[in-house]
Amino acid sequence: MTRPLLDGRFAPSTELLGFVEAPFDRCVPAVRTLVAELLAIEPAAIGQQSLDGSLEEALAALTAEGSAARCLLVPTVGASWTAVFFADPVAIDPRSVAGDLPEALGCRTVLAYARPGRSDGPDGSSTVGLSLAEPGRAGLLDAVRVLVVERRGGAPVVQTYGDPLPAEPDDPARLTLDSLDRLLRSLGIDAFAAAAYLPPGTHAVLLDADTTTTTTL
Repeated sequence: MTRPLLDGRFAPSTELLGFVEAPFDRCVPAVRTLVAELLAIEPAAIGQQSLDGSLEEALAALTAEGSAARCLLVPTVGASWTAVFFADPVAIDPRSVAGDLPEALGCRTVLAYARPGRSDGPDGSSTVGLSLAEPGRAGLLDAVRVLVVERRGGAPVVQTYGDPLPAEPDDPARLTLDSLDRLLRSLGIDAFAAAAYLPPGTHAVLLDADTTTTTTL
């Protein structure tokens, strides 16, 4: 049975996961520029810190008390995809990041929704699914494939767009964390195993935006 990344200890930052199919070194400046545009600040107002150590230590830095406008970029094993975690999806909208990067980098992006039912959520509500975008098909309403299943104690609410991916369950409403894991793996993404992040010799990068600046682009 698939468990949330690091058992959900860093939720909600590990419940909405971005993945960019581009090398880590290309992703960092692209995400920094995009975040500056989203926040209407100069790129120089965004601090950039390299983080050695484990994924758990990097996520602890992301979720530490301080600015909400933070994101964390992490290389993955195989180097095909770069992971992006967000301190607060309200401060920096992950959907905008995933929607804009395909054009900026000429690559695919995946936004994975991985919030299983929790006792502290309304009616044990959960959200599981993904949005897959690629160059030319990257807008929020024009992704290649969207499949998101929300459960709020009653019948599941299913949002779909585009043609089903081969690894999807026959019935979209039956999408679970287990089947999402299989679906992501079919795209080359191992989202829920900590060992799939930060291969030896790599480091994470924390971007921390100073949103108090009054200088706009």
